[in-house]
Amino acid sequence: MQKEWSAKWVWANEAYDIRNKYLYGRKQFNIPTNVEKIVIRVSADSRYKLWINGRYVSRGPARCYPWKQSFDTVNILPYLKIGKNVMAIMVHQYGESTFSYIHRWRAGFIVDGDILLKNGSCINIDTDSSWKVKDVNAYKRNTKRTSVQTGFQEVFDSRLEEISWNKANFNDDNWENATIVGPIYTLPWESMEERGIPMLRECTVNAKQIVAQYIGKNHKDYLDSSKLSDVLYEEKLHKTQKILFKNQENVLKPNKTVTTILPNEENKFSSMLIDFGKEVSGCLQLKINKADGGEIFDFVYAEKIEDSKPLIHPPNKGSKVAFMDRYITKKGIQEFETFSFRGLRYLLLVARCVRRPVEIEYIGLNSIEYPVSEIGDFECSDKLLNKIWDVGKYTVRKCMSDAYVDCPWREQTQWLSDMMIQSLVNYYTFGDPYLIRRGLKQFAQSQTFEGLLFGIAPSDRYRCINPDYNLIWFISIHNYYLFTGDKSLLKECYPVMLRILDFFQKHAGKKYLLGPTPRYWLFLDWAKLDKKHLSATFNMLYLLALETAIKIFKIIGKDSKNLSQQYLKLKKAIEKHFWSKDKNLWIEAFDSDSNKQIDQISQHSNSLAVLSGLKYTEEVKKAILEGIYNPKTQIMTASPYFYFYIIWALMKIGREREVVDCIKGKWGDMLRKDATTWWENWNAGNDVLWSCCHGWSAHPTYFLSKHVLGVHPISAGWRKFQFSPKFLNLNYVKGKVPTPSGLIEVEWKRKNKYIDIKLTVPKGLKAEIDIKGCPKKIAGTGITRLRCN
Repeated sequence: MQKEWSAKWVWANEAYDIRNKYLYGRKQFNIPTNVEKIVIRVSADSRYKLWINGRYVSRGPARCYPWKQSFDTVNILPYLKIGKNVMAIMVHQYGESTFSYIHRWRAGFIVDGDILLKNGSCINIDTDSSWKVKDVNAYKRNTKRTSVQTGFQEVFDSRLEEISWNKANFNDDNWENATIVGPIYTLPWESMEERGIPMLRECTVNAKQIVAQYIGKNHKDYLDSSKLSDVLYEEKLHKTQKILFKNQENVLKPNKTVTTILPNEENKFSSMLIDFGKEVSGCLQLKINKADGGEIFDFVYAEKIEDSKPLIHPPNKGSKVAFMDRYITKKGIQEFETFSFRGLRYLLLVARCVRRPVEIEYIGLNSIEYPVSEIGDFECSDKLLNKIWDVGKYTVRKCMSDAYVDCPWREQTQWLSDMMIQSLVNYYTFGDPYLIRRGLKQFAQSQTFEGLLFGIAPSDRYRCINPDYNLIWFISIHNYYLFTGDKSLLKECYPVMLRILDFFQKHAGKKYLLGPTPRYWLFLDWAKLDKKHLSATFNMLYLLALETAIKIFKIIGKDSKNLSQQYLKLKKAIEKHFWSKDKNLWIEAFDSDSNKQIDQISQHSNSLAVLSGLKYTEEVKKAILEGIYNPKTQIMTASPYFYFYIIWALMKIGREREVVDCIKGKWGDMLRKDATTWWENWNAGNDVLWSCCHGWSAHPTYFLSKHVLGVHPISAGWRKFQFSPKFLNLNYVKGKVPTPSGLIEVEWKRKNKYIDIKLTVPKGLKAEIDIKGCPKKIAGTGITRLRCN
């Protein structure tokens, strides 16, 4: 059991000027004998990096609401030594809210812990006024945000850096003593929560190749770091065969060989485009062996190129994406790593003010991602399907950090709809229960006084309250229970569910249908669905949510009679307003003023009708399939995100071959266009506004494991699961699926007129077989062999 917090929140004396501010903190202490035990708790507002005796230890905290402030528990015993020691922390205070951080006009950091010595004595290292602090003057503060959703560009002038500031022999006598902000539960940090997820994994990733090199004229404002976005967007890159970087390939590997940057021509820059081979995310690493000091290195992070040049987002459009950083050298040997992480495939290095040759040993990435093991597996006789499964797994990995994020590039935001799909992929590939549990709780913590959850968490941006995402939250939390067997979260979130359902019941009113939501962003999909009138897609999602909520209430022993009545009334209203007798399919919208249907037909409503248990006809099936086989159809077609529901519906009505055609066609087309991760939208590869690594598009990995491999849970924690592989025209399929009880392993092969099946069921699980001519049930007794026609 952990002791009560005794540490104080501390900061520098000047507590108001905190926009984009970096602060050093240090605590020196002497250890006279061996240490028995030392585990500390650490947190900061906004983000921190921690060192002991110059050795990097950890970074955090995990994103959170300030009134549920996250803290990290860190074992620092391996970093301590007998004699003089120092704990050093660098804190970045945003001073503004982002899409992953809520600012409440206060800054601080806290470290809580006692060093227990083997002689029985104790050394207190809690943050208090004995800690020393100083501004990190090397970071320029007048920089732009990297996007509307994220933090700031980093401009670091190493000539102003405090050398060896994080080491024990550094003299901090001229630093000021920390100012105590308040005790542990000082506002806005009303309570503290352990992060509930592992610390992120960090490892070096090397780039793969140099794409091209360029020369260009310096922008008139290139020295003004506050205009970095405009400078790098407006400058012209001229491809050249002239040697600007001698032995340029050496920069790709940290092997003590160097790339020499030759001196710039007057008022010119030299540039090279570096390709990491696929989407990566992390912190830029730079090692320089020789510099005069004052050389400027600018970095542009890009996901795509055109004519061997990086596609750079217009700095004042859309999300105002401007992922760019700057490093200014000091004299001699030096190393640098950015504080925040970036998502990219391509890195543009721009070298300026190089008057004498500069030697660079290495440019790479400290990859930062959620630590999972690749437990799940899938392989079949179709190489394209194997590639699609693998890319989906990798895409979700790149979208897992301290939360499921939509993308590692533009936003790095935990969106509820994205999280639901990514977690399903995770259940089949990594089997991690912690990240989704934390996300579901954070969305529950976001509940407004009206009852709705935010569409992103943590957030206080009221434009990002999405009513449709609230409905998806029910599906996601039920999936969590089904795949993990953990009922406690359902019970914990029951009051939250009641308030959400109450909101929708009031909003539906006497007509029992949900209308437009002018005060909130009804997303539904990127497709231009009619949202001005009554929406079939919105109301069918509501029907699905009610059906799911009824299941949840029964699981936790709560009365669901009222929900069942709402469900029946809603179903009847949907059938009355959105079913077209003339077309024999579902219409997307209804105008309640004129009492007429709006003539818009979509894949969306017709797919959701299938999933909601509403009637479907051949015309309904055709409407769903139209967008797959006819790209010029008049039917409103879905984005990769909403194809999750389309594929789900097609599998439900037994159209497995069309699903495989769809996956091989649409996702295969991305691969043919050089995708290494799945795009946010179908045209993202040549449109700079869209992300090229978006977890919500990775659902084919889930569907291939669920349906082609053929296993999915039908009771909580996989205690019972269905085995129903779709053989299609494949010659063999094999794979593994993680469960809380161990791996389910499947392998089947065609042999002459038969299919030989090998199924491994972990102890404690039961398989219900849905294959013609095979036994119906198998208990978990190891390997079972089956044969079917």
